[in-house]
Amino acid sequence: MLVTPKTRGFTLIELLVAMTISSIVMGVFVKLMLSTTRYRREVEARLETHQGLKAAIDALTRDLRLAGSCMPAGNDFLAISGVDSQTTDQIGVHIGELFEGGCVNSTVTATVAAGTTQIFVANAVGFRAGQRVYLIHPDTFGEFQTVRSVDAGNNSLVISPGVARDYPVPTGVWAMQQRDYSIMSILGPPRLMLGIDGARPQPMALGISRLDVRYRLRENCPPCTEVALPADAAEWRLVTDVLIDLTARSASPVAPGTFYTITEQIRVKPRNLLP
Repeated sequence: MLVTPKTRGFTLIELLVAMTISSIVMGVFVKLMLSTTRYRREVEARLETHQGLKAAIDALTRDLRLAGSCMPAGNDFLAISGVDSQTTDQIGVHIGELFEGGCVNSTVTATVAAGTTQIFVANAVGFRAGQRVYLIHPDTFGEFQTVRSVDAGNNSLVISPGVARDYPVPTGVWAMQQRDYSIMSILGPPRLMLGIDGARPQPMALGISRLDVRYRLRENCPPCTEVALPADAAEWRLVTDVLIDLTARSASPVAPGTFYTITEQIRVKPRNLLP
């Protein structure tokens, strides 16, 4: 008669040891997974934040260096404007328009009376609707206007809101682009906004939470006077360098209540700012 050996089961102690080991292994695995996920999230946040900061720096540097290009010098035209709001400043630049490799400008062919919204120019080629223009009186004082429509056949421009004074022949009319940078920190993560020719600003770089601008003047040099904002047109004409502190923040937290941030300072010399 054959006797089958009894199958030996696990003792309670063996089960407890196995469960303990399994719990430890699972705990280590879960911790590793969470750590990997957090690391990946941090890497993505850093990458996106650096990309946003680089985009902001590239755009501001390019536009500031072009400020005043293709525009006349030696008059009251100011290539840069700004608003001081502590760490959320605003800065704007005026850049002359190009068409087929040349600067777009002309002169009026008939006196423009105060309040007039239609002007006749020697050549309307290169002017377009929605564009900003600057009228320069022979006495060197001028004003900004917006082109509403262009009649190339009759070489005329309809402008808005209309000139504030009389402009005689040969008043100059210069086409330009106005680019205004500002910070928006409501309705979502902070971002650098860009408005072109007075249009509604659009998001340009996500995560930019600080825009602090200072201006270095050609005054008391060295080390040269630095101001948060030039006090008047005379001081604006003394600007030689623009210093900007930019801070970028990750769009989402890398940990509860914690964002990845990076700050960088740039110094730009507007090449076309001075006569």
